[in-house]
Amino acid sequence: MNTFFPVYLLSILSEFRQYFSKPNFEYFKAYVWAMMINTGSKCMTNTAQACFFLGKHISSFERFLSENKWDLYAIRRQLVEILLRKLYPLLMIHDALLGIYDTTLVAKASKQMVAIQKWHNSTQNADQSRAIIGHQWGIIGLACAARHKERFSGLVPMNTTGFLPRSRSGFRALAGARAVPYLWLYKTPWLGKKMAVDWNLFLRFAMTLGIHNRGRQLTEKALAGYLYPFQRPRDRAAILASVRQVPMAPFTAVWRMLWRTEKALSGWDVPARCIWGTRDPVFVPWFVQRFEELLPNHMESLLIPTASHFLQDDEPGIVTRGIREFMAWAENQRKVKAA
Repeated sequence: MNTFFPVYLLSILSEFRQYFSKPNFEYFKAYVWAMMINTGSKCMTNTAQACFFLGKHISSFERFLSENKWDLYAIRRQLVEILLRKLYPLLMIHDALLGIYDTTLVAKASKQMVAIQKWHNSTQNADQSRAIIGHQWGIIGLACAARHKERFSGLVPMNTTGFLPRSRSGFRALAGARAVPYLWLYKTPWLGKKMAVDWNLFLRFAMTLGIHNRGRQLTEKALAGYLYPFQRPRDRAAILASVRQVPMAPFTAVWRMLWRTEKALSGWDVPARCIWGTRDPVFVPWFVQRFEELLPNHMESLLIPTASHFLQDDEPGIVTRGIREFMAWAENQRKVKAA
């Protein structure tokens, strides 16, 4: 098999030899080979076919993963060490390491495998996962859920909306949101473009207003990381387009979409829980009350007084616990219904 591998790649793979038995190390190299040459699905069948030189049945490859007779975490550590040693200068952004995780589709033996992403359906399709968690323009996710209810079994809205106020109380609540007048400025043709595109004010002010615990969470490096993808004016065109889509008056396309979404959400018995930063300058607590009115099968909402719009940045631990509590609650509901 070594004849198929470049010498340089073999030198890297050899650093993992200590973590495998001799037969398992051959399977490990075979998997690397299969991932490199398979341009289509990375399923077990294609993997076994790509590794013809081993002469092993597909079940042998499944056992290599499912029985897991090797230390996954040791291999991860070794991989990180190699990446840092080989690519360290290329991974540094503003004096900090930048890492991006690419989820990998898994085959039917995934239930016996650890530390992988598992979709709860046979299609391996992220669009059919068990719950959708919406933030910022979670309006898009909520509109999708309202149209395809059969594909969703849980909703966790976080400082977002699927509706707009139509009552006096709703308009009064929205009028009290301190950032609403600021959003109006971006609707003006010349000034709005200058602020969002030329001066990059929208993103800077959004991070300032949207994070309550700025001294603790929004360090200079963190802010530089948020601003990094938008260094040139042309990189900010999408920001301007996005903020101008925020519906500030009736009879716009987004307003009509929100009206249809609210109508479809009303009375839906899907398990739901709002997790909300109450210091949000736009999405005031009235939106939580309205979500609870629309979705009767809701868990008690989690209101976080020390979080603003970007509540995942403000209080990541509280948000994570809140989601886990909801998932356990929703699972218990499903068991009760099935009994």
